[in-house]
Amino acid sequence: MVNKCPNCDSARVEVDSHRGETICRKCGAVIEDNAIDFTAEWVASEDSEDKIRAGAPLQLSRADSGIRTMIGSRADLSRLGHKAKTYQKLQKQDIRASTKTERNLKYAFDDLHRFVSLLHLSKSVEEEAARIYRQALDKNLIRGRTVEAVVATSIYLACKAFGIPKSFRELCEVSKVNPKDFGKTLRFVSRKLKLKMAPSNPTDFIPRFASLIGLKPVTQAKAVEILKKAQKAEIDNGRGPLGLVAAALYIAAQLTGAYLTQKQVADATEVTEVTIRNRYKEIVTKLNLKPLAA
Repeated sequence: MVNKCPNCDSARVEVDSHRGETICRKCGAVIEDNAIDFTAEWVASEDSEDKIRAGAPLQLSRADSGIRTMIGSRADLSRLGHKAKTYQKLQKQDIRASTKTERNLKYAFDDLHRFVSLLHLSKSVEEEAARIYRQALDKNLIRGRTVEAVVATSIYLACKAFGIPKSFRELCEVSKVNPKDFGKTLRFVSRKLKLKMAPSNPTDFIPRFASLIGLKPVTQAKAVEILKKAQKAEIDNGRGPLGLVAAALYIAAQLTGAYLTQKQVADATEVTEVTIRNRYKEIVTKLNLKPLAA
């Protein structure tokens, strides 16, 4: 079993035995993806050696939940006698069936799978996001909102449930949803589904961004220390978490002798250099730190 995440070096790894995945609770990376038999269960009929499908694993991220079945083979129909025509008609209807709900789910889950892949999230998170989306659809919360916005919202809430730090900006970036629309959809869906959103803890973002930049553990630890002090001093009140994270990383690099430019931090965190400089000044002043000049 893997004890540390190779992506962010966190020891917060967890095994999802149902999915056969080892995931990092810090950055959300799938560390191991073990082989699991996801094929359907088969049984032999009494009258034939032919195997008949008896069941399949439930997959919420599929439009039909992975449980759609085709009605019989020719051999099966021949045993039905005079009822064969009725079942043949049902078979055609089964093939052609495509309700409005199914079409919506198919479109939404294509987006869901794509967004999850771009964000490097696990199958478990994808399934939880699919569950949330289905709830929203069942309660008719999609009306008046884009499918992309509701899918992005579902992923964001699923990440919250798993304790995986993904920023508002990241979801907007992969989904191409306007931040204002995303914010409205997120608040609406979470309120209607009565899902509580715990505020993001800035320290949870440190390992992932530090890993992207290539900072050593000592610098990561210093950044976490700075952030905790900033929170205690209430510097984070009314501030976006990523701006504080970016500034803390930059200050930590200076205090530990790591060469790091504001542009490098800005590129990794997608926070503007102006924001980094502003948060830098606030933190340095209030915590009375003595790093190199910004």
